Amino acid sequence: MDLTLKGSHKESVRLWPTTPLLLRESTADTQWDSGMLPADTPIVIFAPFFHSDDERLPYADRFAPELWQNGAPPADFSEGPATCAGRELVLMLTSATISSLLSHARLRLLPGSPLKPRQPIPATLSHFRPRFELRPLAH
Repeated sequence: MDLTLKGSHKESVRLWPTTPLLLRESTADTQWDSGMLPADTPIVIFAPFFHSDDERLPYADRFAPELWQNGAPPADFSEGPATCAGRELVLMLTSATISSLLSHARLRLLPGSPLKPRQPIPATLSHFRPRFELRPLAH
């Protein structure tokens, strides 16, 4: 599998998680500097904040697929204890699909996209908004 494509896929999910909000519940009383969080309190975790924490991650707000070259997440990146059962299948299929597309055509980002070359990347992104033009390669 092409590590560049696999790393690009993982990096896009780091920047714009497909599950941006995680719902959890505290299991025990937790003392914070600002007060006590009681057990059984619902918690909303905004995943993009942790993946794009510019106070902790020097690569927080840039597309950095090279971070994934060895196949593992960057040392300062936490994926948590649970993983998607179809993770490797999704990575294989997306890499194979993009590889096939790029061997037959070129993609061009269309104007009006929320992704803009040489501009800061958006903190969140609707996976349905970017638009691309597909042009067959001349053979």
